[in-house]
Amino acid sequence: MDTNEQQHRIVPPTRRSLVPPEPGGPGRGGQAADSLLAVPIATALIAQNGRILHWSPDAEALLGYSAAQAVGAPAAQLLVPAEQRPEVTALFADILAGRAWSGVFPVRHRSGHDVILEFRTHPIAGPGGQPLVLAVASDVTAVRRLQSDLAVLDGFFTQSPVGMAVYDTDLRFVRLNDALARINGLPVEQHLGRTVTEVLPGLNGEEIEAVMREVLAGGDAVVD
Repeated sequence: MDTNEQQHRIVPPTRRSLVPPEPGGPGRGGQAADSLLAVPIATALIAQNGRILHWSPDAEALLGYSAAQAVGAPAAQLLVPAEQRPEVTALFADILAGRAWSGVFPVRHRSGHDVILEFRTHPIAGPGGQPLVLAVASDVTAVRRLQSDLAVLDGFFTQSPVGMAVYDTDLRFVRLNDALARINGLPVEQHLGRTVTEVLPGLNGEEIEAVMREVLAGGDAVVD
């Protein structure tokens, strides 16, 4: 985060983000502050016979089954109560046949309670053209909370009179608000993909970038 004559605060990024960029492009209100928040995304690969071939660490975190417990098991029997299996089996057959499906569905946790997941499923071709289903899922509550938080952050970022910027791990601008662009005297587009020293060669950019590298390495925020 940058300001004109106030404090300079450099904050480390978090692990990752699950929210795709929205229309409007980087640098303005279209892309939310996706490097600031993270949500687990589970992935599973399911064979034509309904057995699990791949089970990601996030799937284990969301549903309690380890990869050793999940891989090789029939997905419907492991994750869905008996009364819902006919519906799930019919939907699985449709996806295998080439119909991608997205939606919200309750899945049984290893401890017995339901976890409401938002799914995106895709039919894919495995070795020899074998039909497989790739399922990508995240917890609905976490996704909705993330969407709400991002909306607030995005509004703060775009409306703040304080200059603000987001950099990648190479210290290049990936987003900045109009306030910082005005402070620097250059359009937003002339910042993106460039470092502070490239954008403002007359500034003490090397010192600023050295501090930014320390933040990346140590994870501690630096003020002023």
